Amino acid sequence: MKITQDCIQKILSVSKIEDVIGDFCKLERSGASLYTKCPNCGKSGKGKGLIVTPSQGIYKCFQCEYGGKSPVNFIMDRKNVSYPDAIKYLADRYKIVLEEEEKPRGPQKKNGKKEPTFRDRQLASSGLIDADQKATVYVNDQTKKVVDVFEAGTRDQYGKIVPGDDMIIWYYDLEGKPVMFTKPKGNKQEHLFRMRWQNQDLHHDKNGRPMKYSSPAGSGSHLFFPENIREAYRNRRVISRLFIQEGEKKAKGLQAWFDVGRGDGYPEHRA
Repeated sequence: MKITQDCIQKILSVSKIEDVIGDFCKLERSGASLYTKCPNCGKSGKGKGLIVTPSQGIYKCFQCEYGGKSPVNFIMDRKNVSYPDAIKYLADRYKIVLEEEEKPRGPQKKNGKKEPTFRDRQLASSGLIDADQKATVYVNDQTKKVVDVFEAGTRDQYGKIVPGDDMIIWYYDLEGKPVMFTKPKGNKQEHLFRMRWQNQDLHHDKNGRPMKYSSPAGSGSHLFFPENIREAYRNRRVISRLFIQEGEKKAKGLQAWFDVGRGDGYPEHRA
């Protein structure tokens, strides 16, 4: 059985971050925020431990950077459970009867193929196939490899890439090298990516609004180059007309259209 999306939205809408964290920690109020001992690093005291902001639905410890943006994330972390189990936990806490839908009967996998990921569905909705999102890039100055620009995965509460069912969009420059950025705290450079979240209600900006896309803090704005633009650059083809297109998937979709519809003359390009 699978919980219906309407039921999940109902559970998320009634779940309050202060209620859920309050089940695990003793909260004390300070103005519009609440604070408690951080369950990750153990720091406590006003301005030192875990700070909970109910109006934005977020919690964060500024000592160890532990934090998140939804009751579901907190339950998944503290109870070490999956997303569906966290939803069930919240349903039980708020006395909500789960509404489930039956999975189709019979074999769910044909010819040994895996169920499509969120990434696969996103590409398909834009008219793209897996081959359209491949790119030839440089691991270093001498070594090239073919990579997935759009990858299935997610980002954890510490900003690290981990297995999951969101979509990661990797950035490479005109020469096929990773676009790098420096984190605000420290001097370490990391490969730039953007996240396309499957469930926007679990990820909020600083004003508490759901986010469809997000980038690492301090990474700035960068151009996304489709593979055909890199190929034209490598082969010194003349680009007589270049259009700037908003959206990575749209740019890749236009690349696929030009590759098929215009041949290899490249009379005009879009990026």
